[in-house]
Amino acid sequence: MVCEAEYDEDTRTLRVNCLGCIYGSSIEDSEVCMARTIEKLVEYKKVERVILAETREYEYDFRQTRLLMEIAN
Repeated sequence: MVCEAEYDEDTRTLRVNCLGCIYGSSIEDSEVCMARTIEKLVEYKKVERVILAETREYEYDFRQTRLLMEIAN
């Protein structure tokens, strides 16, 4: 399913399936993508890494994820 998110508690990684999404897989380029990612960060409060997966994976590391968490809160 498009934009389906999976959270792995062991690695504290949020992985979002962006394959086929009309908004793409870039937080920087899409307000919708950023909003959906922030919604998931609010839901899963201990995320340390975000991966947006399309034809390739775009990874946001701990520092970048912390910035998104600050926006979310």
